[in-house]
This record gives sequence, structure tokens and C-alpha cells, in this order.
Amino acid sequence: MELTQLKYFLCSAKNQHITKSAEMLHIAQPALTKSIKSLEEELGVPLFAKSGRNIVLTQCGRYFEERLEPLIASLDSLPHEVRRMAEREGETVRICVQSASMPVTEAVVNFRREHPSVNFQITREMTDGLYDIIVTTKMPSSPLPAGRSEVIDEEIFLAVPDLPEFRGRDSIELAELRDRGFVSLIGSRYLRVICDRFCHTAGFEPDVIFESDSPDAAKNMIEAGLGVGFWPEYSWGRHPEGGIRLLHSSYPECRRELVIAISPSGIERGQWAGEVYRYMKSVIGRTRKNG
Repeated sequence: MELTQLKYFLCSAKNQHITKSAEMLHIAQPALTKSIKSLEEELGVPLFAKSGRNIVLTQCGRYFEERLEPLIASLDSLPHEVRRMAEREGETVRICVQSASMPVTEAVVNFRREHPSVNFQITREMTDGLYDIIVTTKMPSSPLPAGRSEVIDEEIFLAVPDLPEFRGRDSIELAELRDRGFVSLIGSRYLRVICDRFCHTAGFEPDVIFESDSPDAAKNMIEAGLGVGFWPEYSWGRHPEGGIRLLHSSYPECRRELVIAISPSGIERGQWAGEVYRYMKSVIGRTRKNG
């Protein structure tokens, strides 16, 4: 059975008149008659019976019409549904966030408030071809992600509990914290590597006493006075709640490079990935200016 043949049948069943149906279908009457006859032969049952100058559905014809109508309607709507799916896919921006989670979250929330039709998929895993935008740490000698990118310098503070020995100080040498336990994030592989290098430059191996995949848990440990840690200014913000002080490291200088990049697939997929990319850069830019 061919789709055109089935549509011819439905039109004839609706009109119950071969000539009228042929005119509506813009085909010759003999061609329509031949199509219906061929369908009946394929099914092995008569679908129509003559009634004067008209035709009427047989019992098998009525059953066939009832079953066929929703199927054809579904097929007719399929192109629209596929186009709509493609539109929705074009309105979904996929972001891989490995650094600077606070300004990225702010950017996503504010952007969607202004553009409610745009959806977001956010992940930490960097899978080739499955993200439009990535925010990550640039490791020394590592290439930039493919596509367009911008490199941003980020300071990493030393986060200490709000104790008398740290009050009134704006900076501290990292080596002064060598005998304290360090709080670290599980999963922040790039940050951990960089911070270990800072400690090695300062002449010691950090004693990591607590690891968590939750930034809030790590912050709570520092606030409780159980350890110290490294605090990236854009990922965690420059203004912690009471109980934590952020100090500059006078030696070594603790900084890293963040990369915001839009992938080649993100560039190709439409306007929204590009607009979100530019918006995220502006949000992080404001964060840097406002401190």
C-alpha cells in the first residue's frame, strides 16, 4: 500500500462520489478508480459498493477508514512535529561548566528570564561535540578549546576562618598555612592540580583533611575553623558569608586562567548559543569590575 493510494481512499470515503473525489484530488477519474481497485485487490476485500451514482463504504471499508484516519493524520502532522523538534533543539544551549559556576549560574538565570523560550543543559563532563559553550581552566601548555574563546585571569584567594590571627590582614604568604589542614573539592581536578603547584612553590605538600563535591560543605568546614582552602574568585565569589576571610597570597601569586569558549557546533547551531556566549562574557566582565 502506498501513502498516496491510502489518501485517495480516504477522500473517496468522505465524498462517497468518485467524480467529485477525483476533482478534489486533481486526478483523472479512471486513475482514481484504478487506485481504489488496486487497493481492494491488495487487501482482498471490497471497500466500496455502488449506490446509484454514488458509492458507499462496505463494512470492511468503514473499519479500514476508522483505523486509517488517525494514522494518516499522524503522518500528516509529522513534518510539523519534526520541524518543531528542530526548533526546540536550536533553542537549547548546552553548557559545560568546570569553573566560575557562580557567574555562569547568574548568566543562565538572567538570560532565561529575558528569553523564556531558551532552554539550558548544564553538565560538568566535557564530551566532544556535546556542548555549545564551555567554561573551564586553561592548564599551562594546553591548547584552547576549538571554536571562539576568551581567556580571563582569575585570582585564587586563600580562605581562612575568621580567627584573631587573621583579622586585620589583607594578604598572607601561603607558607604560613603549611601546618594547617586543607579543605578541597572532589572533582575539581584542574583546580586541585593548580593549587598543589602553589603549595609546592611555597615549599610544602598540602595536608588535605577534607574533600567534598559540595562547595557549600567545603565552605562550612572552613567557617567552622577546621581547615583552610583555596577560593577562586569567580567560582565562589569575592564576598563570603561571615566566618570566612579571604586573603591575597603575597607569595606565591595565586592565579589561574579561565577560558570561556563556544564550540564549532555551538556556532553552527543557531543564534542562541552565540548570544549566551556573549552574555556570559559580559556577566563575568561585570563581576571582575565590581569585585
